[in-house]
Amino acid sequence: MQAAAAFVRELEPQIVRALLEPLDLTTVVGESVDLNELAERIDVDRVAERLDLDAIILRLDLPKLVEEVLAEIDVAELIRQSTGTLTGDAIDEVRYVSVDADRVVARLVDRFIAGGGDSSTLRANPSRPA
Repeated sequence: MQAAAAFVRELEPQIVRALLEPLDLTTVVGESVDLNELAERIDVDRVAERLDLDAIILRLDLPKLVEEVLAEIDVAELIRQSTGTLTGDAIDEVRYVSVDADRVVARLVDRFIAGGGDSSTLRANPSRPA
């Protein structure tokens, strides 16, 4: 009896292969397996741990990738916009400081030359925009 069982176990892979060979397993699996449910069972972190990122990066054509990204971005216009914004903000700040300084000077002149005002008028205008 054990010899027969051992014989069947030895033939089992060949029997299974012979039964499955005529079938289109892709279609059978596609019709029988919920791939979304199967995908939910996959531990993506564990799969990611097995990735050889260095090998993946080496396979990338980085110069071509950079060229394609830069083709999509108008770098010159981006620099113009950012520089213009920074310059505009700096100019506005200088203007505000100049206006405040002008007010302080005007108050000093009023106080010391014209004789008007007190020391509290020497402060810059607190209503200046931030």
